[in-house]
Amino acid sequence: MKSCLNLCACLGKLFRSRSLRFFLCLPVLLCSNISIFAEDMRETAIQAEKMRKEVLGKAILEEEMAKKEADESLKKIFSDKNILAQAILQIKAENKATKKANDDLEKENKRLVKLEEELAEKFSGMDAMARELTGFARIAAKDLDALLQQSLQSDMVSGRAEKITPILNKSKFPGMNDIRAMIDILFEEIKRSGAVRIEDGPMIDRSGKEIRSKILTIGNFTAAYQLPDEMGNETGFLISSDKNSRLFALSGLPASSVAKKLRRYMKGESDEAPIDISRGAALRLLTHRVSLKEQIQSGGPIVWPIL
Repeated sequence: MKSCLNLCACLGKLFRSRSLRFFLCLPVLLCSNISIFAEDMRETAIQAEKMRKEVLGKAILEEEMAKKEADESLKKIFSDKNILAQAILQIKAENKATKKANDDLEKENKRLVKLEEELAEKFSGMDAMARELTGFARIAAKDLDALLQQSLQSDMVSGRAEKITPILNKSKFPGMNDIRAMIDILFEEIKRSGAVRIEDGPMIDRSGKEIRSKILTIGNFTAAYQLPDEMGNETGFLISSDKNSRLFALSGLPASSVAKKLRRYMKGESDEAPIDISRGAALRLLTHRVSLKEQIQSGGPIVWPIL
């Protein structure tokens, strides 16, 4: 740049004429433009260098940040790798334990299947035995039901027949409670049928009304009653009704001697009492007994000349 300026100065001294001014101005303008261009290039270079340094600084900073992030990512990868390795080991251990448990369950299943077969075979035999026992229980219940229907004690103790109804029901399997109830009723019947009792109880009198009176039961053979004084002090025999489980007074009263013996026994004044060992059959004949007066009346007018 300096050599160019010196050259222009020499040319100015040599050529001072007007004709050459034009030619002298041209180099000066060229040199001036070159100087300006040079200064612009320098400024551009400075700016470029500055930008280069900035870009380089950013690049270095980004490189450091990327390196830092890469290190952190690498650490995280190694950490995740360790966690995954531990998880894999744990899963393998769980799989091993699960396999062992599965093997144990298979063994237990085989044992239970074998036990089920044995129990099924045993149940088959027990089921046949249970059916046989059920049949025996129902037969016994039917016999007991027939016995209770003919027993005088059923008229004094209500609700006994209902207790054996579940056993007679074929749609229900009799349980131990039902069988115990049947046994209790049977023993109660044995005890009451072997005893002589005098107790207050309900009865149907000869007019068809239900009243309470003193009732004498001699086992299952004979039942008699004695009405209180305000009701006539009547004494007679009772018969049982199989359908209603009630005691009914005979329509015909016994002979005065028989009634007297009954009253004395019920008062505790005698140890003797009349018994119908036919369980009511002989007593029912009393209702059909015809007195001498009735026989004479039934004979008609011809009886009077005969007499």
